[in-house]
This record gives sequence, C-alpha cells and structure tokens, in this order.
Amino acid sequence: DIVELAGAENVLANAADGYLALDWAEALARRPEVVVLFHEEDDHPLDVAAWRRDRGWTGVVIEAGITPGRNLIHDGPTLTDTARWLRGELERAG
Repeated sequence: DIVELAGAENVLANAADGYLALDWAEALARRPEVVVLFHEEDDHPLDVAAWRRDRGWTGVVIEAGITPGRNLIHDGPTLTDTARWLRGELERAG
C-alpha cells in the first residue's frame, strides 16, 4: 500500500474491497490525522472545498491526481516517485 510506503497508516487498510464505497462516519471514527483524496482532474474533477464543507472536515487534505509522481492508483515506474511525494506532503502536514 502506497500510504504505508510513504510512512503513514491507512485507517481503512482492513477494508476488503479494492475500490470501497467510503463510509465517511466510519472513517472519522478511526480518527485520521490527514485525508488523502484522489481524483482524475481531467475526467472527474473534485471540488475539494465543497467536499470539505459537505463532510465538515477541517483537517489536513492532501490532493492526489493523475500527474505522474502523484498518482496513487498507478503501479508503474512512477510508484516510488509517488511514495516520495506523499511522504513529503505528510511531513509538511505535520
């Protein structure tokens, strides 16, 4: 899991589904320090401000997308670049 490669703990790592339907209440109950959001900005852009507002999330959000080195769902040669990028984002988030 790329989140673990980056030095963090995925609070939903025990979910059995590859693309799970996120239960936001369950995720919040696990008290995450950071939320990592992935979206495909060319086909499925995400309004992060609206996402925060709709869920009442005031914590740290790290946005990942389809840019090489920031693509959480690509398991090719840029995977290690993505892990390094995510580690840096997590460190900046404190």
